[in-house]
Amino acid sequence: MPAIASGKVLVTGANGYIAAWIVKYFLEAGFSVRGTVRDVSKGAHLMDVFSSYGDKLEFVAVEDMTQDDAFYAAAAAVDAIVHTASPVNLDADDPNEEIEPAVRGTLSALRAAAHTPSVRRVVTVSSFAAVVDRAATGARVYDESMWNDADLAKYAASKVHAERAAWAYFRAAKAEAEATGEELRWDLAVVVPPWVFGPTIHEVRGGPETLNGSNLYLHKVVFEGVMLGKPWEDWGLAAGKFSSKAHSVSPTYDPSATYETRINSNRAREVIGMTKYHSIEETMKDIIADYAARGSSYSSFSSRDVYKSTIGPHARTLLRLSKPSRTLRGNSKQEACTDR
Repeated sequence: MPAIASGKVLVTGANGYIAAWIVKYFLEAGFSVRGTVRDVSKGAHLMDVFSSYGDKLEFVAVEDMTQDDAFYAAAAAVDAIVHTASPVNLDADDPNEEIEPAVRGTLSALRAAAHTPSVRRVVTVSSFAAVVDRAATGARVYDESMWNDADLAKYAASKVHAERAAWAYFRAAKAEAEATGEELRWDLAVVVPPWVFGPTIHEVRGGPETLNGSNLYLHKVVFEGVMLGKPWEDWGLAAGKFSSKAHSVSPTYDPSATYETRINSNRAREVIGMTKYHSIEETMKDIIADYAARGSSYSSFSSRDVYKSTIGPHARTLLRLSKPSRTLRGNSKQEACTDR
C-alpha cells in the first residue's frame, strides 16, 4: 500500500485528549483534517485553538457511531481514517454498555473505509488493556503477538473485542478482494498505547476533576496520594521536584526496584521510528506547567513550558506504512508509558 504523505484525514472523536494531539500534528504536517464530534459545538474549542489553519480543519456531527453507516458522510473524499472514538463508561452496570459501542463504532469506521473509494488506510487506537494480563504474577514482557484473554474488566474487554473485530473485518475484506483477483484498496494499522499522560489541548472546563481519565488518575496519584505501587511512586517523586503540593512518597519506597511489567517496543522503533520517549520527570514537569498556565495552584510555575506529544506524530507516521501493522507503544522498561 503506497504511503499517504498528504491529503485529508478523518479523525473520529476529535475533541478527545489523544485525538486533539493527533489533529494538531496532522495540521502541522500539512494535512487537512475533518473531525467527528457528537455535536458540532463540541469542536468550537479546537477550531479556536487551530484557527491559524483556516479551512484545513472542519468538524462534522456523528451523533451515534454505532450505526452501520455512521461515518459514511463524514468519510467522503478523505484519504485516511484515524479512529479514536471509544466509550469510557467505568460505572456501567451492564458490560455491553461499554463493549458494544466500542465494537460497533470501530466496525462503523471500517465500513466507511470500505464504502469510500478515496480511503487508503484506517488507523485505530487500541489500548495496552487489550494486551496486558493484570492477573499475571512475576516479571513479564509483552509484545504485539499477545492478547488479554483473562481480564474481565469492562474497559479491557471493550478494547479486546473492538480490536479483534477490526482485524477480523479487515482480513475478511482482504480475502474477498483476493478471491476476485483484486487487491484491497485500503489497509489497517493499529497502535496499542498504555497509559498516556501529558498536557491537554482539548477543552477542559473547571478543575482537575474534569480532566480525561488517564490525566485525572495521575492527578490523584501525585496530589492525593493514591499510590498503587511501582511505577506510580516514581511519578510522585518526579512531581515533588516541581510542586510543593505533591503528595509525599513512602520513605520505604525503593525507586531502583525492577519493573515487573515490561514492553518489547521493538516494532514501535522499527515500524514507526519511535526512538525517543519523554521521561517521567519531563512529563511531570510539563503537566504541572500546564496546570499553572490554566490558573491552577498546584505548583510554583508561572508559565507553560514547551512540550511535545509523541502519539500525534506517530499516528501520522502510520499513514506511511507499507503493510498492515499492530504496533505496541511504550517504554520498554515500564508499563506506564512516559510519552504522550
